[in-house]
Amino acid sequence: MRFGGGLFGFVELFPIMAAPEEARDLRTVNDREFPDRTFVVVAPVGTGDHWGFPVRDGRCQEQVWCTYHDAVDDEPVAADFLEFVAEHGLKSSSDRALERRH
Repeated sequence: MRFGGGLFGFVELFPIMAAPEEARDLRTVNDREFPDRTFVVVAPVGTGDHWGFPVRDGRCQEQVWCTYHDAVDDEPVAADFLEFVAEHGLKSSSDRALERRH
């Protein structure tokens, strides 16, 4: 059985298991980016940064955060996964910028 990822509107979600020709899935990306298991990546931002869940005491937190590859000032982006996919998957970055201006 395979569990898919892929594009959900405007956001790409990593699959649990990648297709044979793909090299990016949840385990592979997290093993490479966060071998200490302090963060669980679920989606790439597209700039080398990632969206995912911080881990506290061995458990993922509900909030979705953006972790930056070149800075230590990670930030929360959604209260939970549903809010994250609604905000980032169903709205383009232009839509979100326009909402912030109003």
